[in-house]
Amino acid sequence: MTSAAVAETSPDADAEWQDMPCRPESAALARRTVRARLNAWGLGQLSESAELLVTELISNAARHTGCQTIRLYTTFDGLVVRVAVRDSSRTMPVRIHTDRDAESGRGLHLVHRLSHRWGADLQPLGKVVWFELRRPGSKKPARLP
Repeated sequence: MTSAAVAETSPDADAEWQDMPCRPESAALARRTVRARLNAWGLGQLSESAELLVTELISNAARHTGCQTIRLYTTFDGLVVRVAVRDSSRTMPVRIHTDRDAESGRGLHLVHRLSHRWGADLQPLGKVVWFELRRPGSKKPARLP
């Protein structure tokens, strides 16, 4: 997926992308990037949730894919912010059931609970895992389980 592909999916969106190493340490850069974009769009109140969720996506890519580089996308179409992470693995993410005292495995549950929508799209050379947050004050349609 290229930045042009992001624009094609939402032609009216303000979009930006950034490449970074596929390492857990890149989560800090991703959080700063997402926070800066949200502040630029006047959506700083979404930062806490967005930073937590992008950390989960970056951590999953670093932990489970073996990729060298990830690409972070941020878009805003006036109603919905989409944050996406592209990696080179074609293995799709799966929410797993975890025990209450498990030390890991809850990341995608957090993404599911805190985002408006989330998903993963298979690409020719990997996948893109994304989540969306709605602009505060916008009407939220019913969410499917």
